[in-house]
Amino acid sequence: MSELLPPCTNACPVRTDVRGYIAAIARRDYVEACRLIRARNPFPSVCAWVCPHPCEEACRRAGVDMPLSIRELKRFAVENAAWSPAVPAPATGKKVAVVGAGPAGLTAAYELVLRGHRAVVYERHRSPGGHFFTSLPAYRLPREVLQRDLETILAAGVEVRTGVEVGRDVTVTRLRDEYDAVIIGVGLRASKRLDVPGGGLPGVYPALEFLEMANLGERPRVSGRVAVVGGGDVAMDAARTALRLGASEVLVICLEEREQMPAHRWEVDEALAEGVTLLPGRGPAGIMEQGGRVVGLKVQKVKSVFDPDGRFNPVYEPGSFESVPCDTVITAIGQAPDFRFLNGSGLKAGEGGRLVLDGEFFVAGVRGLFCLRRDSRRARPGHCRSSLRPQGGGVGGPLFKGRKRAAA
Repeated sequence: MSELLPPCTNACPVRTDVRGYIAAIARRDYVEACRLIRARNPFPSVCAWVCPHPCEEACRRAGVDMPLSIRELKRFAVENAAWSPAVPAPATGKKVAVVGAGPAGLTAAYELVLRGHRAVVYERHRSPGGHFFTSLPAYRLPREVLQRDLETILAAGVEVRTGVEVGRDVTVTRLRDEYDAVIIGVGLRASKRLDVPGGGLPGVYPALEFLEMANLGERPRVSGRVAVVGGGDVAMDAARTALRLGASEVLVICLEEREQMPAHRWEVDEALAEGVTLLPGRGPAGIMEQGGRVVGLKVQKVKSVFDPDGRFNPVYEPGSFESVPCDTVITAIGQAPDFRFLNGSGLKAGEGGRLVLDGEFFVAGVRGLFCLRRDSRRARPGHCRSSLRPQGGGVGGPLFKGRKRAAA
């Protein structure tokens, strides 16, 4: 028999007990509210700031007047409760290496230590957090909020070795020799490149690299007019960051019309309120240059973005080109895996640029090597929790009980 969940909990990617923690807040039992929130998610503070709150869209109260402000209630609880460190289970003697200290890798490590295993996370950056640290602008996620969750994870016993790049400083093969198991959780940390004439010019930034530079204090050179290509939340982050770095104008150009844009509505509204402008229904055809520098973006009007079956297949209006003057171009057209961590391991990505899985999250043909889904060919958008809790179970049990299913 299938488990029946309240609509708000069912809409939550990590199945948080929304009704339970709201009831605890109503009783002013903020410690219990936080316990229920953290039971399914080791990043409660982060999610209280940046979660897109699908629970609110599913809230039954909307049938009466308007949905409850669930995310704001969560933030109130996590900011007002006295927290205590989680207590791990007795040590099992097993140790696991985790590649990548982003939300997926740290969630896996946190669940492992709670089950008594030793978890050591390898992270190439100077601080853990993954995209929370490198890609989300501080105006959206204050760093002290992220730090609060990181301290809780570390206090539980997770070990993080920063400044160590797997594939350069240590190989996956060496980790497999030293640990009982290895989990790959590097995520989609590369930006897809814009394959048009002029795409490699100075002044053309992939969005994730641009945001990482801004977040790590390198301050990419931005002045004058900036064109951002893309219609998602990352494009909105890049546009608003460009304004904060001194751009005089920022124009977002995307294939979709305003109503089709993949960015959340409030992200677009906030960008527009800050002075970002939109040019929807256009696709990039080339970057114009003069003397080796960007002077404009050539765009073409889009006839349709999706085919009759709903598949992404843009069709352009013949001959409908426009020139958009700009000094900098930021491309936010999607993310891709970066497989440099496989250097020296003898392992390769499969067809389609993903690791091939055997079963739920075993890397095919490799004993003791596991992968969180966004790095695999079976990847799907969403939170890492779905990879860590197949059929509601924890990661610690399948990790060791299921190793016999992996090929030698």
